[in-house]
Amino acid sequence: MRDSESLSGEGKEVPRKLNLLPKVTKETAMTLSTMIEKKDGKKYMGDILQQILEENEQIAHFITSISDASSDREMVAQCGILVYALLKNQAEADRLNKQLDI
Repeated sequence: MRDSESLSGEGKEVPRKLNLLPKVTKETAMTLSTMIEKKDGKKYMGDILQQILEENEQIAHFITSISDASSDREMVAQCGILVYALLKNQAEADRLNKQLDI
């Protein structure tokens, strides 16, 4: 794999180390899907949104405002909440793996 990647359509190279967000693994995505299936989906989403509000208030407000402007308010909110949860869960898994030297 190269140390840089081309930006889509721009032909510019961006160093891979600039990617600050974790790459979500299939395992992390499956774990989140399982959690949603095992719990009441709406309540679970509300719990995650509350965590987002406490951890990163601007993202919570962004999710709320963009979903309010949509014709499918619930779906847009769920997508924002789930993307945040995926990235957070993967960051936590990566941190734990690094601590355990996996």
